[in-house]
Amino acid sequence: MKKALIFIIVLAITIYGLIYVLKNNNDQSVKVLSPKTGDVVVIGSIQKIEWETKNIPESYKISVSIRRIPPPPLQEEGQEFDPIIFINLPNTGSHEWTVSNMYPEGNYILDITSYASIPITNPISGESEQFIIKKANVIGGDRDSEGCLISAGYAFSKDVGACIRAFDMTPDIMKAAKMAVNYIGRSYALTVVSFNSYEEFGSYDIMFERGEERVKQTVYIKNNKVQSVSASLECHDSPKYFVIEKSLTDSVGSDILIKYKTNLNQIMPCVYKVENEDFELKNVSAEYFLAFTDNFLLLDSGTAPPPRELIVYDLNSRKKVFTDLYRGPVTQIGDNITYLSVTSEKVTTKNCPSLSEYTADGLGAVIMSKITVNLSTLTKKDLGQKECFSTQ
Repeated sequence: MKKALIFIIVLAITIYGLIYVLKNNNDQSVKVLSPKTGDVVVIGSIQKIEWETKNIPESYKISVSIRRIPPPPLQEEGQEFDPIIFINLPNTGSHEWTVSNMYPEGNYILDITSYASIPITNPISGESEQFIIKKANVIGGDRDSEGCLISAGYAFSKDVGACIRAFDMTPDIMKAAKMAVNYIGRSYALTVVSFNSYEEFGSYDIMFERGEERVKQTVYIKNNKVQSVSASLECHDSPKYFVIEKSLTDSVGSDILIKYKTNLNQIMPCVYKVENEDFELKNVSAEYFLAFTDNFLLLDSGTAPPPRELIVYDLNSRKKVFTDLYRGPVTQIGDNITYLSVTSEKVTTKNCPSLSEYTADGLGAVIMSKITVNLSTLTKKDLGQKECFSTQ
C-alpha cells in the first residue's frame, strides 16, 4: 500500500513538473524596451534599440524591422524604404542603430523577432511602442544641435558622448572612445576624428577635435586605462602678432600666448615658450582663439552650442575690452567685426515660426540680430537683420 502511495506521489510530481516545463517553454516572448512612446528619433543620430526575451535559447538570433504608420498617409504603391534594419544579431538585449535618411518623417514601430535559424520558422516577435522619426534641426549651417558635422557623416552618440561615424568603429573602439570622453569631458562639437588600435591588449589612440575651432586632442589608452592626453598646439599668424594656442589635457579650453612682432616679415616658431614681452592668457572658461583684427584678439568662450561668449582683448593695452553673446560666423574688416548678437526681444510664434517645434524638442529660442562693432570706439550698429535660433 505504501509503495503504491509513493508511486502515485512521484507520478503526480513528475506530471506537474512536466506541465510546468511545457507551460514555461511555451511562454516565450520578446519585449521591446526602447524606443518608447513619444520618443523623437532624429535622422542621422545613433539610437540604442533595447529588448528583453523570456524563455528563448541564447543561441537564437534577433532581427529588427521597421514600419511606418499613419499619419501622414502611407505610400499606396511601391516600397518607401527597406523595412529590414538588422538580421542575425546576437540576443544581447541591445544594439546601436544609425538612423538612415531613407525614412520619411512620421510615426513608426519597430518589430523585433527571435528565431533559431534562417529560413525562419516559429518566430517569436514583439513590437515597440510608437515613436517619431524627424529630420535633424540643423544649427549653424552644416552642424546639428550637438555640433556634429552632418555632411562628413558624423552623428552624436549618447553612449560615447561625442560625434562619431559609427560605421567606422568596432565595439572595442567605441568603448575606448567612451573611456576617453569620460576622461577629458564632454563639450559641444566634440568629435572622434580618427583612432588607432594595437595588438597589445586594450591599447588605443583616440584623436578628437573639439568645438567649431576644431582644436585637436589625443587620448592614449593602454590596458584599457587612460595613460596620457597630448596637448596640441595651434598657431595663428598676422602682420603684427603671432598666437600659440595650447589645448589643455585635463579640461576644455586652451592657454593662449601672444607674441609681438618687431617687423612684418618676422617668422616665429610654433613653440609655447613664454618670454619677457609676451602676453599670456591662461584658460578660465574654455577659451579658444577665434580671430585677429588689426589691433584686437577675439576669443570664443564656452562649451555649449551657440550662442556663446565672444571676448575681445586690446593687444596694445593687453586688457579685456568687450564681451557679447554671439553666433558665428564673425567677419572682420580692420577693427570692425560683424556677427549675430543676442537681443532681449521676446520670442513669439510671429517672430519665430519654429518656436513650437523648438519647444516640443525641449529647446529654448532666442532672437538674434546681425550687428557691426567698431572695436576702436566700442560702438555697435544694428544692421536690421534678425533671425530666430533654438537654444539649449
